[in-house]
Amino acid sequence: MLLLKEVNTEDLEQEYAFFSELLEDENGFTYSHVGASFEEFSNEIVPMMIANAKGEQLPEGFVPCTEYLLWDDDRIVGLFRMRHVLNDFLRQYHGHIGYMIRRSERGKGYGSRGLQLLLDLWRDRIDEAEFYLSVHRDNPASLQVQKNCGAYVHHMDEECFYTRIPKTDYDLLVQQAKGFCDAEPYFVPLLSNISALIAEEVPTINWAGFYLMREKKDGGEELVLGPFQGKTACIRIQIGKGVCGTAVATGTTQRIEDVHQFPGHIACDAASNSEIVIPLYKNNKIFGVLDIDSPVTGRFRPEDQTGLEALCQIITDAIEL
Repeated sequence: MLLLKEVNTEDLEQEYAFFSELLEDENGFTYSHVGASFEEFSNEIVPMMIANAKGEQLPEGFVPCTEYLLWDDDRIVGLFRMRHVLNDFLRQYHGHIGYMIRRSERGKGYGSRGLQLLLDLWRDRIDEAEFYLSVHRDNPASLQVQKNCGAYVHHMDEECFYTRIPKTDYDLLVQQAKGFCDAEPYFVPLLSNISALIAEEVPTINWAGFYLMREKKDGGEELVLGPFQGKTACIRIQIGKGVCGTAVATGTTQRIEDVHQFPGHIACDAASNSEIVIPLYKNNKIFGVLDIDSPVTGRFRPEDQTGLEALCQIITDAIEL
């Protein structure tokens, strides 16, 4: 299980082993204590990091910053640095976030998954509407990590790309959806516009759309593809099959961290790694589902589920089938 944990005095031996592998500057991620002894690390460096996270003992021009270690069960696989606020320099250059994945753990998806955890943790704690990051132009793997989490390139110079990751404002999303519902409740244009809205406003997804219940010729019901945004998709899904069919069969939201571990998963797009499916009710009967896929494992968090379920409630209250 992946966990972001602040640098602390309880895991000093593993922390020291990890930090001892860092270079003074690797692709723009700096660590100024290379070569420190265990005693220096334990008695000076870690206490300083803990103080900096509280806004204490800050060098001139520095802002409060928390150092998080990414743990996979009992081993440290990466480091994520979160600056709590931006000054003029950080706003133009380094931004809120820096990160480094252990060299022996690279290429395993830890960058994207760790960054997503950090974004989820700080989404409601920064003043800006977007997270600010940077990446060296000769580090395409790190740029892809950021793009996996919804980043776009805001500007660049000869050395770096400077990226932004927008935050999802579900309250605003619901209000925008309500506007579509008030304008036209008929299901075809309404669900078409809602699909487009989700694709525009919710980052790090690769498919968003609806499946609707329809009677089968030989009796019973099945899910049939409705309005969507993304690659071509499966047209019909049997009740109880895959994530969508399971949502209908159980009548509950399915928030799947890793679709490849889901029994009977129906793979329409091989790039999808996580999924959320929310059943839609009208007059106490399911008439369809909202289905959203992401290329990022573990993309959908409890707060995403809460926000999207609120969106679905707005839809079901207004829709005309």
